Amino acid sequence: MADLSDMQLLNIAENDKSGTATGIRIALSMLLRVRPHVHTVALMTDGSVRVNQSQIGNRYTTSTQETGPSYILRNPDHPQANDPVLNSVFAPLS
Repeated sequence: MADLSDMQLLNIAENDKSGTATGIRIALSMLLRVRPHVHTVALMTDGSVRVNQSQIGNRYTTSTQETGPSYILRNPDHPQANDPVLNSVFAPLS
């Protein structure tokens, strides 16, 4: 999975939208069935990395953000499957 390109990941997502079950979708669905405590599984291709540093008074904060297409599969059977806060952690692939 680490070798997926952006285009391959986008193609997988497009196949899912059309209803075609991909090998990755089947494997991730099986993972969610055998580990029902898992809320979300996300795959992301390599992207550019941005590091931001800020200072408020004597306090320094560093945040790292990596961008790239992501493929997200949520567990519909998870007790918090419809929690908007948890679902906002990862933005769906558009």
